[in-house]
Amino acid sequence: MGQTLRQLPGTSGKGSDPVKTWKVVITTLILLVVIYGVYVTFLNYDSLREPFYLSRTSTTTIGVFILLAFLAGFVTMGLRFLLESWRRDRESRKSKATLQREMSVHDKIALLVWSILVRRTEPPSANVILAGSQDHPLLSFLTRCVGAVPDDQDQSIESLQELTAKYPEFTGVKLVLASELISRNQLDEAQKLIDSLPVIPGLETSIMTLRRNLAVARRDWKDSIAIEKKIMARTADKGDHRRMLVGLQYEQARDLIAGNNLRPALTILRVLQKDHPHFIPAWVMTGDLYIKEDEAEKAVSIWREGFLKTHTIILLHRITDLFLDREQPEKAIETLADIVYSSENDTIPRFFLGRLYYRLEMHDEALREFNLIKPRVFRSPTLNYLIGVLEERTGKPEKATAAFRRVISEIGALKTEYFCTECKLRTATWSDRCPRCGSWNSIEVDYPEEKTQPTDLGLNPYPIRFTGA
Repeated sequence: MGQTLRQLPGTSGKGSDPVKTWKVVITTLILLVVIYGVYVTFLNYDSLREPFYLSRTSTTTIGVFILLAFLAGFVTMGLRFLLESWRRDRESRKSKATLQREMSVHDKIALLVWSILVRRTEPPSANVILAGSQDHPLLSFLTRCVGAVPDDQDQSIESLQELTAKYPEFTGVKLVLASELISRNQLDEAQKLIDSLPVIPGLETSIMTLRRNLAVARRDWKDSIAIEKKIMARTADKGDHRRMLVGLQYEQARDLIAGNNLRPALTILRVLQKDHPHFIPAWVMTGDLYIKEDEAEKAVSIWREGFLKTHTIILLHRITDLFLDREQPEKAIETLADIVYSSENDTIPRFFLGRLYYRLEMHDEALREFNLIKPRVFRSPTLNYLIGVLEERTGKPEKATAAFRRVISEIGALKTEYFCTECKLRTATWSDRCPRCGSWNSIEVDYPEEKTQPTDLGLNPYPIRFTGA
């Protein structure tokens, strides 16, 4: 419901002001002309001092005459532009004032209905909302409803329906009701209500948003994508709508896969990868799709390409798990080594390669990879923990101890913490009085229970052993 309510009356996207744009353009042109005029004057200084006859008895210089002619033209154009801008601004203000008078009650009713009947909380600024409209019967009725709203959500829907029937002219109430019906999956009722909404200036985007949400609830991705494109065309800030469109196209591909329409789904996913390479689900699902068609090599190729473009470790997990599930550790090592070689920054894939060696109990190879990336990593308890375990297993207790000390230092396990028994403030030093609540004799040593597990460090508790490929 949140997306719909954010685009209720008065929340449509902001567009650019053409009058302000033209003002900037004209001002820039004038400045350029002035600069060029100064430059030409400097080049023709002597010529501009020649006399220019205005009449038999009146003379001036050529430079002064040109300046007067320029000022006359500039003043004429400036006055014309200012009059035209004043006329447009007056019409714009008049139109906005008319729309504000038409929509003010709608906006207030929608906000009050949402606050009272949907959220079931008292509006924090009810007096501001009601300013100038206290005499309206519906607003007075809604005000009396504050604090007396039932907890039953179905009864809230009934209350909204009663208000809509009693005051059919208030579109704001219908918008809130339609949004609630969609969120409760009462789609047929929502469809009828949306179809009954009149076309009101300023509400087009909100109504289109409701239609899109209804199409999404029905999993009609083709219709929802078409509506979202229309909404995006009407909105100045397209970022959120662009992300919404990508998500809708992804869901369309998901439903096509569920219906075994694999080729159309693959086409959509490949377009998403090309146009939005950092949309990770498209890479993941494309690989899964190839695996479903028993084309594991293509899946690995897609995930490899996706990692090189996005550097997300999700795709490295996918590659590693695929080969380990098929008991093909050699191919996992070969693929990760190739990614290490192909990456501009090989720290992450090299860590994954080392961790794969660790899981396969190839201790020397794992230590080699970890020691290569250790100088590049400023702080990593996971890396030092793995190095400590490997040093211990290879018979190097001193180095293992040093690595474990680094882990302890990095996670702060040896630090003593204090806390206030009254306000629960945590502090690194003891004090006779809590600096937050002012209580004396309330600061004590905090002994938290040990909560760190191997899985917290991104590890499996035990290495995985393979008896054969």
